[in-house]
Amino acid sequence: MTTTTNPDRIEPVRDDEYAVPLTGLRRTRHLTRLLEMRDMFARLSTERYCHSLDDSGDVFTLMANVEEEIAVLYPDVHAALFPTWVSQIGEAGHEPGQYNPRCGICRAHPRGAPLRPAA
Repeated sequence: MTTTTNPDRIEPVRDDEYAVPLTGLRRTRHLTRLLEMRDMFARLSTERYCHSLDDSGDVFTLMANVEEEIAVLYPDVHAALFPTWVSQIGEAGHEPGQYNPRCGICRAHPRGAPLRPAA
């Protein structure tokens, strides 16, 4: 929503604006949620890739979309965190067929059970 010098007049929302302005606490909560989602998708993408699951690329795309949203709405935060994101080695990462107790998929399977999807 765009306001003018006349506080009684509100101009229509432009295509590049949100219908509800992100200010104050709402903006902070939105950033916090985006960062949580980005971390969740990064972990899921790593786990699914390590287990050769077909949708690992889809989850990676979701993570990239969240990162792009952060870059658009919070460019300073994105610039500060991006080098960390790129250099982080996923704790859940491992070679296919190996067991990693930090991997959610590995923890969901009994030790010694096949970790790849059945053909």
